[in-house]
Amino acid sequence: MNICYKDTVDLTAKILTEKDDWREAFLRYATNIKNATGVYSAAADILKCHLPSEMGLLRIYSSIQLVQKSSKSAYFDLRIFGQSVGGLTIKNDKLYLTVTPDQQKNNRDRLGIETKAHPTNKPYLWDSNEAKKIIKTFVEYKGEGANVRFKEHKYETLILHDLVQTSSNNKHITYCRPVMLGEYGFFQMRTVFGASKHEPQYVMCGRAVKGGGIDILARIRHEDGSWRLAVMELKDDNKAAESQPVVMTQAMIYATFIGYLLRDEKCGKLWWNIFRNKKEDETKVKPHLDIDVITVMPPDKTGKLSESKFEEIHIPGIDNVTLHPYSLYVDVDFKKSIIKGISGSLCKVKKQ
Repeated sequence: MNICYKDTVDLTAKILTEKDDWREAFLRYATNIKNATGVYSAAADILKCHLPSEMGLLRIYSSIQLVQKSSKSAYFDLRIFGQSVGGLTIKNDKLYLTVTPDQQKNNRDRLGIETKAHPTNKPYLWDSNEAKKIIKTFVEYKGEGANVRFKEHKYETLILHDLVQTSSNNKHITYCRPVMLGEYGFFQMRTVFGASKHEPQYVMCGRAVKGGGIDILARIRHEDGSWRLAVMELKDDNKAAESQPVVMTQAMIYATFIGYLLRDEKCGKLWWNIFRNKKEDETKVKPHLDIDVITVMPPDKTGKLSESKFEEIHIPGIDNVTLHPYSLYVDVDFKKSIIKGISGSLCKVKKQ
């Protein structure tokens, strides 16, 4: 398969240069996130006191959209295998659990979990018996018999579960940290591109961004001790239609956008500090940016699928941003919900 990633990067850069509305939108998003820093910092202290030490397959997500809801309250989405099973709201220093009627239905139909939706406009106080029962059910859930709509979400959950392990003895993907909003909440970074067809499709709806989201935005430590921002694109299968070179095209589109975002003169510094989880907003973006672009998928068991030629690419139209493509193969056992091992070119360059 002959794919020229430089052509993909060049086309994506050309679109970003010609358009301006994305800059205004992401300046607004970044400003709102910055203004909510105190709220989410206080939320982290509350969550630290109340969350179980072991979360099982339950993951906490944050996103641009959730931060926009309020500058006075903190919102998080609770997910298992990518499915939203509930939510957390922190308001006036009180923690609440929410379960909507739709979540109650999907929890039962997709996961086999029985949860009771909270009454209208009356979310459960965290210390209530109902909230305790629901959280206990989520945390103890093993995933057996799950009928998830997209297997890729289950794959993503297993990888995120590995990334949050604090001991390297329990981790397969060491020295890789997902970007979080504050100390809690995997940050779902939306872009201005739809890239599922493996070509950049610019998507804006009025003032709102409607493009695809990056599967996992992370920071990875290399053997030389340096940390790099990483765009990770996941697929739950490794097949000809979505082989590693094809998936890399999608990752390149998203990584090019991140490069342009960080070089934007108005909001680049804000996003740099958001991605680094830093409170101070005066830290300048590095003069030279290296961004890892990583495909994450199961290994090819046929031995017949093609591989990318891993050559670094410089993003045109902005100063000193280089994309470094790598593969990461994560072999999982879906029945046991475990990672069996990893391989790929990333393993040769990251710190072990």
